Order: sequence, then C-alpha cells, then structure tokens
Amino acid sequence: MSLYRNMDRAALDAAYNNSAAVADSAAMMAAWADHDNISCVHPMGASLQGRRAIAESWQQIFKNRRAFHVLIEPLYHHDAGTVSVRTVRESFLTDDNRQAGTPIIATNIYRQDGSGWRMIAHHASPAPHAQDPSRHAATTQMH
Repeated sequence: MSLYRNMDRAALDAAYNNSAAVADSAAMMAAWADHDNISCVHPMGASLQGRRAIAESWQQIFKNRRAFHVLIEPLYHHDAGTVSVRTVRESFLTDDNRQAGTPIIATNIYRQDGSGWRMIAHHASPAPHAQDPSRHAATTQMH
C-alpha cells in the first residue's frame, strides 16, 4: 500500500491507469483502499466486493496478456471534498497502434484517507458503438 502513499488524486489516477497498461496487478491493487469496503465491476462482469476478489480478478485479466497502450478520454469529473468521481473512455492499442478489444467507459471513485487518495469503486462497461450523426439526425423528428 505504501507504493502510492500520499499521492494526490491525479497522480494516483495516472498510476492506476499505468498499472493496467503494463498488466501489474500488485501496482493496480496499491491504488485501491486497504480495506474490504471496495467494489469493482469489469465489463460484462459480476459485482465484486473486497480486496481479495478484486485482486484475483485483476490477476486473471492480466494473466497471459501483453502490455498495451491506453488512450484515456475524460468524460466527466466531480470533486467533493474527500471524494472524487472520474468517468473516462478507455481505448486499448497494441504497440503498432491497432485497437485491441472494445473501448470501455469506466467510472472510478476515489476517497481521500490518512494515506492519501485511494480507489473505492471501479465500474466499467463496453462503450457504445459510435453512431453516424447524419443517420441519427435523419431518423429523429421533433414535434
């Protein structure tokens, strides 16, 4: 847990994203709160609670997987005292800049405690497919 001790929220968010990109489950879990009152939902996955279940899920995800680049597009943020909410679109690219898998929309919730900022919830789901704006406009009527 001391890996990210007293980091500000933005630095912890960057460290969390980097741990995902390099498939480092120990670094990933260092970003999470050090108690079992945490929750994680991976795309199309069940709701997981507690450090053990979440750590095992990341280990399984990272097993036999190469590192990749993560492009982060911020969509929403809200800071309220000791709680911070971030929603992003994450696109995964191989070393030769090809898309690796489906982009996701992820919401991360952080809480500040005595050791700095820590993640308390992560919820991710597949991003909706981009729509052709002209097609959408042609089928929409306003009355």
